[in-house]
Amino acid sequence: MKTKTIIIVLLISMSFTNWSCDKIFGEDEEVPDTYLNTSQYSVVAHEIITLWSDEGIPGEETFTGTFGDIEVSVVQSEPGILYFMIPNVSPGLYNLTINFGEYEGFSDLTVDTPQQIGNPEDIVNNVINIANNSLQDLEYIENQTGQLVGEQEKLFLSNTISEMNSVYSTLSASERQQFASFIMANPEMFGADSTRSVASGIVLQGFRDFMKVNMLKIMIAGGSFYLSFTAPEPTGLTKIIALASAIYLVKKVAELGMLVLDIYDASVVAEQSDLIIPRSELVFLNHEEIMFDVKLSYRTIYKEDMASTNVLLQEVISLIHTFLDYRDKIDGYILEFKSLFNISGGGLSPGPKRVSEIQTTTSNEVDGEGDLVDLIEITNSNVNVAITDRATGYIVARFSTCETEYQNFNFTYTYADPMVDDKDYEVLLIATEIIYHEITDPRDGKVYNTIDVGNQTWFAENLNYWGEDGNLGQCNDYYDNNCEVYGRYYDFSDAKGDACPPGWHLPSDNEWKQLELFLGMPEDEVDLQDYNRGSNQLLGSVLKNCSGWGDDRDGINSIGFGAIPGGQIRYESAGNIYLGYGQRANFWTSDGSFSQYPTCIFRSMGSYDGISRDEQMYHHAMPVRCVKD
Repeated sequence: MKTKTIIIVLLISMSFTNWSCDKIFGEDEEVPDTYLNTSQYSVVAHEIITLWSDEGIPGEETFTGTFGDIEVSVVQSEPGILYFMIPNVSPGLYNLTINFGEYEGFSDLTVDTPQQIGNPEDIVNNVINIANNSLQDLEYIENQTGQLVGEQEKLFLSNTISEMNSVYSTLSASERQQFASFIMANPEMFGADSTRSVASGIVLQGFRDFMKVNMLKIMIAGGSFYLSFTAPEPTGLTKIIALASAIYLVKKVAELGMLVLDIYDASVVAEQSDLIIPRSELVFLNHEEIMFDVKLSYRTIYKEDMASTNVLLQEVISLIHTFLDYRDKIDGYILEFKSLFNISGGGLSPGPKRVSEIQTTTSNEVDGEGDLVDLIEITNSNVNVAITDRATGYIVARFSTCETEYQNFNFTYTYADPMVDDKDYEVLLIATEIIYHEITDPRDGKVYNTIDVGNQTWFAENLNYWGEDGNLGQCNDYYDNNCEVYGRYYDFSDAKGDACPPGWHLPSDNEWKQLELFLGMPEDEVDLQDYNRGSNQLLGSVLKNCSGWGDDRDGINSIGFGAIPGGQIRYESAGNIYLGYGQRANFWTSDGSFSQYPTCIFRSMGSYDGISRDEQMYHHAMPVRCVKD
C-alpha cells in the first residue's frame, strides 16, 4: 500500500443537538489555531477515531490536512465533530493538522504497533463468512419485519460478494494480516450483528436506541467503503476492505430501511393508556384483590408529527431523516464504486418516504404490558399498595390499611412509555372491621380474643398458659413483660398435649392449609415446603400485626390474626438460644416432619411476603395458636 494516500472517511451524524459557533471571527481579526480533542491519543493503523473542538469549525463536510507527511482528509458529519481514519503508517508520534480555511486545527497522536494476531486467517474468514451470508441475513430480517428488500440491493450484494471472494483468493499472507488488523481495530463494524423486529406497540425509545447503535455501524462501514475512491492505485488490501465494507454497508442500509418502513406500517406511537377499573366507582375493600385492565391506544408516525413538541418523537423523526439523507449519498457513491471495481448491476432501490410525506394515521386499542405498569404516589400514608400479578392486558393490585376508619386517597397510574401521560385516580378504601370474640380459659381465668376465619375459629393472640404447677412452657427472657405480650414458648410435646384449653387444640398442618387457602394461597403452593408461599398474595402481611415488626416490615392484619415477631427458643446443652425475636413469628402445627428425622412442622412469618412451611426439632420451643375443636 502506498505511504502517501488520501483517506476520506464519510461518516454520518449520531447527534441531533443544535450547534452554534463559540466564537465568530471578524475579517480583520487574527484567527488562532485550535486544538482538536480526542478520546484516543494512542491508536493503530486503519483505526477510525473521533475528533472535536471547542472552537467554531466551518460548516463544510470535508477538510484536508496532513498526518505527518501524508495528505489526508477528515469529515465533519455533525457540527464540531470530525471523523478520521489513521493511515497505514509505521509506529511513532505524528502530528495531525487540518486546514479550516483561515486557521488550522491540530492534534498529536501516537501510532502503536498493531496487535500481533496469531490467527489472522480465523478473523478474516469470519468476516468473509459474514459477507457471504449477507443475503440470508436479509431474508431473515424480511421475515422479522414483514418488509421486502429491493431486488437492486440483492443484485448488488450478489455481484459484490462474487468480486470479494475473487479478490480474497489473490491476497498475500501479509495483506490478510493487515486486513485482520483492520478488523481488530474497528470492532464496532465487524462485531456481532443485532437485528430487531418491529411489532405493534413498540416503544419509540427502543427504536431510537436500536437505530443509533446501527447508524454507528453504518458510519464506520461508510468510512471504510470510501477508501476505494481515495487510493489512486488500489491494492489488494484496499480492495478487500472496500468490498467487505460495501457488502456490510448495503446490508445494514437495507435492514434499517426495512425497519423504517415497518415503523410506518405498525402502530408505534402510544397516544394514551387507560387503566380500566372493573366498577363504576373507585371503592375498594381493604386488601381486596382488584384486577385492572391495561389498554393502550397506538397510531403510526405521520406528517403532523413534524410539528410535535415531544422531544423523543422529534429525535426519532430526525434520526429517520438523517438516515435517509445518508442513504441518498450512498446511492450516488455506489455508481462510482461499481465503475471502479467493474461490478455490474444493482444499487439501492427507492428508499422509505420522509415523515413529512406520510399522510395517514392508524389508531387501535391493544392490551398493554402489565410489567410496564406501576401505581405510585399514594397520597395517604395509612394506605399501602402492592401489585400482586402482571400479565399482558392486566395487573392485579391490593390496597390495604391497618386503620379501622375509611381512607380516602389518590394514586397515580404510570406506564413506562415516554409517549404516555400519567393519570390520577381518587379512591375510597373501606377499612376492615375485625370482629373479635372472647373465650375464657377455665384453667386459669385468662381471657383471649378469637376470630372467625371461614369455617374455623382461631386464637387472635398467643397462648399464655403456665400449667397446673407453673412449669409448662417458658417466657422469652429477652423481653420485658414477655409472657403478657408474646405468650409462652412450648416444646412440641407440650404444645400438642396440654397447652390449649378444653374445646381447643393445636392446629394441624391441614388446618393451617385450610386457613391459607381461604386467604387466597394458590393451590399449587399450599403443599410446598417453602419460606415464601403465598408471597404474591402478601399472605404473610395479612397475618402479621400492624405494629411491632419495625423497619417497614409491619403487616396489615386484615383478619385480626395479629402475628408478632417472638421467634423461638432452642434448647442447647450450653444454654437457651433465642432465635428470630423481633424478626419472625413462629407457630407449631400438630404434625410430624416431612422426613425421617424427629422434627415437626411449623409455620412462620417474617420480612418476606409469604408464609413459611418448614420443620424444626421437636424439643425446641415456639408460641402456640389454638383452633376451636
